[in-house]
Amino acid sequence: MFDTVSSVTSEVKAIFFPLCTMFLCIFFGLTTLVFLSLFITPFQLNTPIVHLDSITVASLNTEAVDLTATFNLTLFFHAPNYDQQIVSYKDVEAIVWWSEKDDIFLGRTILSPFTQAPDSVTMIRAGVTVGPGISNDNDIAIGLGAERDRGSVQIGVILLGYMVTDSASVSMTFKFGPNAVKFPAGSQNGAWTWVIPRPILMRNFMV
Repeated sequence: MFDTVSSVTSEVKAIFFPLCTMFLCIFFGLTTLVFLSLFITPFQLNTPIVHLDSITVASLNTEAVDLTATFNLTLFFHAPNYDQQIVSYKDVEAIVWWSEKDDIFLGRTILSPFTQAPDSVTMIRAGVTVGPGISNDNDIAIGLGAERDRGSVQIGVILLGYMVTDSASVSMTFKFGPNAVKFPAGSQNGAWTWVIPRPILMRNFMV
């Protein structure tokens, strides 16, 4: 009789304690999420979100006298709900870099200023060309050519600038990548695309 009661008690404990632990973990996790949301949500509402959607590389030529290439970028700007104010973007600079042992800047461009309505999404296209002075015998050109011939080149993008409203000016810094831009065998043209679908565009803007 005693052995039977002891066996039942052990079985109850074996079931009860894991269940209690599971519920405590769930409760703690939900409480943490609620607590963090009190701080994260206001920050997100007043901060722009930017996604790099694609990179295409045209004419990556490492055999000419100087390295040449054009990087075509597609970015999505998600305007915050900044007290229902119109948002302006100014002094926005896109920098393309190559990730080898260190991040090496290849070129940059300044985007034209533009505005957004609150809670809207804008697609921006920008073209960045390689800066002058990188000769074909430079380690950068040699390294890029070697990666391209192996099928992919690690390319990243940095975005700097300011988001301006009637009541505030917020600096932006976004770093994307490095991303593996794929090159077909024998081609000087490559592409990388983000695979997750983007929101419906509210407006198109071409730089």
